[in-house]
Amino acid sequence: MSRAVFIATLALIALPLHAQDHPLISAYPDSQQTERKIAEFDAYARIVGMKDDASLTETLEGKVSRLRYRNPKGRSTLEILANYRQALEAAGLKVDYDCVGRDSCASSGVGHRQIPSWNAINGMNLGAVSDVRYFTGKMSHEGGTAYVSVGINPSVHFVHVVEIQAMQQGLVKVDAAALSQALDRDGRVVVEGIFFDTDSARLQPASDAALEEVARLLRERPQIRLYVVGHTDSQGSFAHNQRLSADRAASVVQALGSRFGIASERLAAHGVGPLAPAAGNASEAGRAQNRRVEIVLQ
Repeated sequence: MSRAVFIATLALIALPLHAQDHPLISAYPDSQQTERKIAEFDAYARIVGMKDDASLTETLEGKVSRLRYRNPKGRSTLEILANYRQALEAAGLKVDYDCVGRDSCASSGVGHRQIPSWNAINGMNLGAVSDVRYFTGKMSHEGGTAYVSVGINPSVHFVHVVEIQAMQQGLVKVDAAALSQALDRDGRVVVEGIFFDTDSARLQPASDAALEEVARLLRERPQIRLYVVGHTDSQGSFAHNQRLSADRAASVVQALGSRFGIASERLAAHGVGPLAPAAGNASEAGRAQNRRVEIVLQ
């Protein structure tokens, strides 16, 4: 790395944070912040690769921070991005994807093939210029995981951070009586309040309250048996979603048996992936409804 870049890197790490910067990383010196959008809990499509001229994405859920800066004069895209990368890697970031150039990054999309741009995917608007650079990775942060993505063109750069955390609980109540009534009425019911790690079948501790109510239902009605059915949205490959939905259903069955004392013969886990959507997959609101666990009377 050149002496100029090395000196700038020390400044990037040592300068006090601007009031509007993200706590993980200060802005490149003399950059001007032009946009700051914070969502306490939202979904974010992280760009993690490219296939057939289209961007590959990973859907994350957590606190989403989107920051945009105007580049300082006289600094190249290489120098600015190298500074961010060195500072973040020194803090523990593990980069899992990077790219250089519009064609290699697919940042501007391909209009005639209806391939979306990064701006349409997650708001990282690098435009149609050829000199674009990007990297993304993950790191430990405040007991959880933070995903950081940095993209730059000759005029502006973006810093997007997703901090994985459980959404605020207690907004939707689940109780055994309501589950029982819905089963009698419809033969099936969505169990609200079951949470998994992103793209994983690992149950989050916040799911315990909902699982306890399902277990209570089964104790109060010892004659019934249930299918536990996992559902996903349509993001990613069908085979992956099918497997993920089945694994999530199996995790629920395993937890009800090992931690809540429900006999295994009363439960059967199945995954249907994106085959039975509750809403359209075109919007994040619809996709959120489709990522769910249902119980169905056998």
